[in-house]
Amino acid sequence: MDISGKMPRMLSILAMLFLLSAVSFGQATDSNVVGTVTDPTGAAVAAATVTAANKDTGVKYTTTTNSEGEYRINNVPVGRYDISATAKGFNTAIIAGLELQLNHTASANLVLQVGAVTTSVDVQEAVAAIDTATAQIQTTYDSRSTDLGLAGISKPSMARAFTI
Repeated sequence: MDISGKMPRMLSILAMLFLLSAVSFGQATDSNVVGTVTDPTGAAVAAATVTAANKDTGVKYTTTTNSEGEYRINNVPVGRYDISATAKGFNTAIIAGLELQLNHTASANLVLQVGAVTTSVDVQEAVAAIDTATAQIQTTYDSRSTDLGLAGISKPSMARAFTI
C-alpha cells in the first residue's frame, strides 16, 4: 500500500468536511430588534414593556427596557412585526409593519406620550344605619361626638313650658 498517495486525498477530504461544517453552522433563520423607548422630552423610559408581534402568525416576543430605555429582542424569526411599547403613566406607542430580514438587526425607537390621569373611586357596601327588625330607637356615640356636646339640641325653658 502506498500511504503517500492516500495522505493528500485524506487531507483534502478533511478540509472539505471542515469547510462544510462551518457553512452549515452559519445558516441563520432569524433577526434581532433593538431600540430605545423615550418620553416626549427625550428622557429614557426605564422598565417599559416592548413587544414584537408577528402580523402573520400572532407570535409575540417581549422584553423590558433597561435604565437607559434601551431594549433588545434576539432570535426573532423573519417576517412583518408590530413593535409596541407600554409603561405606567404613558399611552402605548406602536410601529406597525416593521419588516425583519434574515440575519439583520432592525432598529425601532419608540416615543411614549404621557397618558391621561385617571381617578378610581372605590365604593364599598355599608351596614344599614336603621335596624328594621325591631322598633327600638338606638343611638351610638363615639368619643368625637361627645366632645361636640349637644349644641344642636335645645331644651325649652321652664318659663315657656308652663305659660298658658
